[in-house]
Amino acid sequence: MSARVNKSAVGVVLKLAVLVELAAGTILGAEFRLSFLYREPVLSDTCQLLSESGFSEDSVATFKKLVQRHNLMVRRVDTTKFPAPHEGYYEFRDLGDLTSRLPALLHWTPTWPLLDQRSFTCFDAACLLLRGAGCGSPAFEKDLPSRGVLLSTNGPKTFRSDYAWTLFPERWYEELVGKPRSEAETQLVLSVRATRGLSGPDPTNEMAWRAAFATWVRGMKDGGFVFPQRFKLGLAFYANSKWRCFGPDHAFICIARGNRLICLEKNGCPGPYVRAEFESEEDLARYISWPMLEDARNPKLMAYGSPVLVSLNDRVVRVYLPAIKP
Repeated sequence: MSARVNKSAVGVVLKLAVLVELAAGTILGAEFRLSFLYREPVLSDTCQLLSESGFSEDSVATFKKLVQRHNLMVRRVDTTKFPAPHEGYYEFRDLGDLTSRLPALLHWTPTWPLLDQRSFTCFDAACLLLRGAGCGSPAFEKDLPSRGVLLSTNGPKTFRSDYAWTLFPERWYEELVGKPRSEAETQLVLSVRATRGLSGPDPTNEMAWRAAFATWVRGMKDGGFVFPQRFKLGLAFYANSKWRCFGPDHAFICIARGNRLICLEKNGCPGPYVRAEFESEEDLARYISWPMLEDARNPKLMAYGSPVLVSLNDRVVRVYLPAIKP
């Protein structure tokens, strides 16, 4: 099948999924806007917002450099069907208006053969900023079993090698950032991303999912992590009952400005940096959950059938179920 046919098929699937959810009344919400930070005024304002919210000068400068490098060669997202941008933002009636215009999920943005794909994931970007705001998990690895972390048969001894997949390759990190990843930032990424267990007699029950989230929060706090107050760490978790595991699959930074909630995120390695602005937590959570629910409908992926929990700091905002056929 050609790349053109693949792209067209993906677009049809996305539009059908949107129509189904619109009929069910789950994708509505208020107007919102987003930017891929292509234009300098929006990027500069975003950096100022980060500085005002307690992020260090060095981390903000690095974030700006990473965005500029990612956007240097080409605008990676197909915005052909988007409304005309206004002052660097695309404005949408609701989430359905956005999704009906996208040919692919943002984190599945098609790659270009000649384009450098060594770009951060959502966790890399979020944890770099978190560390710049003074966040850390210095004691997380001191008692891993008590943190609820799923360990191999080797136990804590091989924790770092078992979870090496959570870390952006060191040589690429140093090339992008200009210096090696610090031990404190490494600890932070591992503590946030490490998979927790999904226990209880019925792992398909929402109470089990919320209990797993409570275990995640308790493990983070016991490991020395202090949830920020001037902004919020946003996460979206899969609760996989088949494999009895619970873990975050997306991370973002949420900052309140006036009557808006501003979401800053990176979408996978090929996907864009995004600044999206919403009027409510519900609209924000709906936007964050949508691409994960799409993946949860794909029987070829490990997340198939898994519900999604969206959180801000130590609080679950919403729980979403994927609409799949039994």
